[in-house]
Amino acid sequence: DGVALIGGVQETAYAFENAAGTWVFTGEIVSPETGDVEYFGYSIAQGEGYNVFGALFDDEGASDAGAVFVKATDP
Repeated sequence: DGVALIGGVQETAYAFENAAGTWVFTGEIVSPETGDVEYFGYSIAQGEGYNVFGALFDDEGASDAGAVFVKATDP
């Protein structure tokens, strides 16, 4: 059993869950920011109670400065 998170190129990462040896798509995690291609999910870390998503080319602070978004997992 387990959960896999896969980053996308635009504004979405994808979640899969291992159910009895088969990976099943369970949903999308959408970037809290929309706009240009920011590579939301370029890097992902899974922790206990949260997931961290990197957006390599986020432009909020400066051009292509990057950003990190933390999302709590469901209890």
